[in-house]
Amino acid sequence: MARAKYPLRAQAKSKNDVMKTLFKLFILAVCLCLVASPTFGQETDEAQTYHVHDYLLVAPGNHADYLAMEKVWKKIHQANIADGKYLYWELTEIVMPVGSNTEYNYVTRIAVRGEENLAALMTGEIFSGNLTAKLTDAEKALFQRTGELRTYVKKEVYTVTHLLPAEDFKDVNVSVMNHFDYPVGSGHRAHVQMEKDIWDPVHAARIKAGEMLGWVVANKIMPGGAGESFHDVTVDLYKDMPTYLANRSPMPHFNKVHANKNINDLMEQTEAAASLVYTEVRHTLDASNR
Repeated sequence: MARAKYPLRAQAKSKNDVMKTLFKLFILAVCLCLVASPTFGQETDEAQTYHVHDYLLVAPGNHADYLAMEKVWKKIHQANIADGKYLYWELTEIVMPVGSNTEYNYVTRIAVRGEENLAALMTGEIFSGNLTAKLTDAEKALFQRTGELRTYVKKEVYTVTHLLPAEDFKDVNVSVMNHFDYPVGSGHRAHVQMEKDIWDPVHAARIKAGEMLGWVVANKIMPGGAGESFHDVTVDLYKDMPTYLANRSPMPHFNKVHANKNINDLMEQTEAAASLVYTEVRHTLDASNR
């Protein structure tokens, strides 16, 4: 904003008073805008939400027992959510890629608010207490087999940078995870800005047409470093697998939204900001609110 030009002392006093009044009104208007802005309130009053993904490998023959065991854990997660320890829990299976070389085949996601709760989740302190108090004997037996029924592979922590949901966001059953690296000269901010400028209106059109339920841009904050193959993800959210398969390409809407622009230039801007490393399709099996 340009520096304000105050009147010279030699000018008439009446003019000086008018300028002071206008300046005060300007400051008051700015303050009122800040107070009324939802974004301002969220930035100052709400703690950061973290999404913790745990990657699990289940061996052939163990899937039925593993899923039954996760039903037991669901009760524990729901109790922790009721106690205010975290916000949400979700279990997904990997639909693509699959095969004998698959590193993991299930992912759980827990959403927590604030660094204190994140720390408690990372260290396991969030699960302190008598976790099995409300379980039946059969459920306790399954709970005790947790380590036997799956191999723990890794953990990742994300924060959501940009979210474009539909009203029925809770009905998402298929999530397409697009993993991105930064080319030389780019970074998280450049990537997010490109996504907002070029792809946000495209996905908004897909949501409006009923082809998608939402779209997310997220930053992987842990682990980090040059050795990581990707740093950001975008997530395409669908109602079910048939809807995804019928509408997985964004290009029909891309060509309409950017009809008056040079498509090749937009694609070059996209590639200059982020490189797609790989895509993963996940199917939601269960969640704390289902």
